[in-house]
Amino acid sequence: MDIKELNLEQAKELYEFLQGKFMPEGYELKNIPKLNQEEAFTIIYILQTHFRVVKDTIEPCDNCGELFDTDSDGEYHDCDSCEDEWCKKRYPLADFEELKKALNYKFFCNECCEMNYLAENGVI
Repeated sequence: MDIKELNLEQAKELYEFLQGKFMPEGYELKNIPKLNQEEAFTIIYILQTHFRVVKDTIEPCDNCGELFDTDSDGEYHDCDSCEDEWCKKRYPLADFEELKKALNYKFFCNECCEMNYLAENGVI
């Protein structure tokens, strides 16, 4: 049996459904799931990595929680394998070690969310 992967829009619907924010048309359930964002994405993660039914490049933004496709949007920071110059150019006034701690292994759907995350965490 050939299983088709869910695309970004379908994954967003599933994410919203798991949080009790979306119900597909034509369905009525007595027990609607009401998971938080982290719990909902844990299910999507298992569907990505074990069952392979959700595209593996779909991630939640570490600032706003919105799902996005890393193939076409957003940024992922792996500071352990990155050139230091990128961060120093983008955030010249920030303490580099603090910036590295805050950004390492984080996903952001856009530059604005990245900057908000850094501001909220006192890095910039």
